Amino acid sequence: MSDRDLYSRLLLATGNGYPLSYPQPSDDLPPVCRARGIEIGDVGAVSSDGSFDAFFNICRPRDDPANRFGVPVEFESVDLGPGHVKSKEIYHRPGSHVSNTKMNKRRLDVDVQLSTASTQAAVLLLPDGGSRLDLRFRNTFRDLAIKHAQSWYAVISELRIR
Repeated sequence: MSDRDLYSRLLLATGNGYPLSYPQPSDDLPPVCRARGIEIGDVGAVSSDGSFDAFFNICRPRDDPANRFGVPVEFESVDLGPGHVKSKEIYHRPGSHVSNTKMNKRRLDVDVQLSTASTQAAVLLLPDGGSRLDLRFRNTFRDLAIKHAQSWYAVISELRIR
């Protein structure tokens, strides 16, 4: 198992979403998409380098820059109304960390020393802290994903082959 896969597998269990090795938006995205970053409704795949390639967004209209590669023929968008997304601006305090196991952390000036008794550990250091967005009504997304899984997979597979 690669280091990236191990990192993702270990941190996934913390319940903070899918841990990407490279969460930064790709340089080739339209400026508006780069500014938004990964967002609720993005449909895509994790690349071999550990980044996320969003191919379309089901919360955006067909002609949105996020859907620049096109959308499936039977595309249905989801309208996120007020209250559908729970936002926590300071979910992780500055200087905190997320790990799959108990960590002892010691600050040494600008360096941080970590130790654990675990044989396998993954840690994400958050010097600036971190925010969190949670979808309140997941059934809508789950039902849409079940209904369109095959067509979404076909579109993504076709785009990845190009």
